[in-house]
Amino acid sequence: MKSIAMIEFRSIARGIKTADIMIKAANIVILRSTTICPGKYVVLVGGDTSSVKEALQVGLESGSPYIVSHTVIPNIDPQVIEAIEGFTEISMGGAIGVLEYYAVIDAIIGADEAVKISNVSIIEIRMGFAIGGKGFVVLTGDIDSVEVAVKHIEEKAADTGMLMETSVIQNVSPDLLKFLI
Repeated sequence: MKSIAMIEFRSIARGIKTADIMIKAANIVILRSTTICPGKYVVLVGGDTSSVKEALQVGLESGSPYIVSHTVIPNIDPQVIEAIEGFTEISMGGAIGVLEYYAVIDAIIGADEAVKISNVSIIEIRMGFAIGGKGFVVLTGDIDSVEVAVKHIEEKAADTGMLMETSVIQNVSPDLLKFLI
């Protein structure tokens, strides 16, 4: 899987219908098709770049006027796909970084950028459910790598205003860590 596309809808019914139309229109796989808070719906698909773009175009046509946001991420890092699907293999570094976003799409974009800019691994990408439609990413690596990734994300997100907060924790408590992995 080389690319992903994501559409966020303010209508659950239209989101479900559009997911079906997208999967029938292009050679893609649905990675996520689910409700998120507060009462929205997200469709996340993957495949080769041209198929993903084709599915997105069909989805935009079908989902209008209920679309909140959308994106395509070409050449996505495989770690991001694994985290979305819940299959991450975690090897803890000496630190963790947390990236908290106002929107799910921005969390996925941030996770992809973080792993491409620095030697960090994704522990988790949490997407919108039971957290008010927000998204957050938990990263791990040595302290320098985590700090580089978080600083890069802070600088990159300054223009969009979609990054709510970040934190870097060195030598995270084992009692807390068991709740993060």
